[in-house]
Amino acid sequence: TLTATENAAVQASAQRDITDILLTGLLAAYLAGLIVMLTLRIISILKVAAIVKSGKTVERGDGYRIVVTDKNVSPFSWLGTIVVRQKDYAGIDSNVLRHEKAHIAHGHPLELMLLDFMSLFQWFNPAVWVLRRDLCLVHEQQADADVLKSVSDARPYQYMLLTQSQSGLAFNIVACFNGNGVESRIDMMNRKRSGRRQMLRFLYIPLVMCISLVLTANVAYDMNTASESADASEEPVYGDYINPIFNVDDFWYYIENDGAVLCRHV
Repeated sequence: TLTATENAAVQASAQRDITDILLTGLLAAYLAGLIVMLTLRIISILKVAAIVKSGKTVERGDGYRIVVTDKNVSPFSWLGTIVVRQKDYAGIDSNVLRHEKAHIAHGHPLELMLLDFMSLFQWFNPAVWVLRRDLCLVHEQQADADVLKSVSDARPYQYMLLTQSQSGLAFNIVACFNGNGVESRIDMMNRKRSGRRQMLRFLYIPLVMCISLVLTANVAYDMNTASESADASEEPVYGDYINPIFNVDDFWYYIENDGAVLCRHV
């Protein structure tokens, strides 16, 4: 039979094994999710790059170029390039191009790429996906606001948003003309928001990102603390044994109350 000391050591070792298994499983799940998300992002980027490369440049401007393609895609902007369908370009509404030019002027494609890169490492965090959705909506509202500055009546532009909301393939890594909450965008056009409320909406985005980073750091710290606690529990419990207790080549030496020197292999 095992003594109380040996039984405590066995329990501590078992607890450490369970902790190691849990930590290894969590790490494996995190890396698997990271690989999946990275793969999906790379595939999306390659698809968009292929569309841009296969298209024909028909116009160049200050910081942008317009590429037409025979692919069935919704108008979008990506890295200084505006992509529209060949069949739509001849009769395209100038507000569509103005909308996409606004995305490029505000740097929205770069902001979206940066957020996508950060979200790869926090794919498990729901706050990141909420942040991404809201950031895309803010981008669209900014571009819509720029368009409305040059029109006297917003209704034709709103009608065009509704009619094109289901036209063509859209990619989630680019700024699409018909993407991200058309109903919310139209509702925003019809409101008169104060500058203070609009500023609070923009401050919400970095605030959520900071909170997400802090929560992730706390989780990592807790996991590390649990691992250190498990390592510390490997050391056997000796109860009322008299010091000194020391270890030589994985053998623990200690003195009992009656003065006997005992030795146990770890």
